[in-house]
Amino acid sequence: MKVRCILTYPTQEQIRQLGDFYEHQTFGLTQGKEYLVLGLHFNINTPGFGTGVAIQVLNDNGHIVFPPLSLFQIIDGRASRYWVACLSENGSVELQPPSFNREHYHERLSEYVQEIVEDFERAYAMIESEYGK
Repeated sequence: MKVRCILTYPTQEQIRQLGDFYEHQTFGLTQGKEYLVLGLHFNINTPGFGTGVAIQVLNDNGHIVFPPLSLFQIIDGRASRYWVACLSENGSVELQPPSFNREHYHERLSEYVQEIVEDFERAYAMIESEYGK
């Protein structure tokens, strides 16, 4: 899935719909830029995570962020064949590469644990190959 950023921050109406979780968040995105979606997160009354669909993308600083889908226009809606569905501990439904579901995956990625970084780079390259650069 590929998206184009149309807003870098939710409007007040979107915050009312999504929940206060997004009120003070920044995502490091650029309006008009295209992003490769690494995963989808469906949050339905998920405590502490707002409501609605969040996407998993690399922001302009190379960090994984989870902005609401409403900040984007979908430009290629094909789901990645590398995504699997799972139910997270917080009750959200997630579609993402299976290795992303490992315990503390994103924390270990942000700590640059070599095994996790290599896995992430592999997963990113596989998803990217589906959509072109």
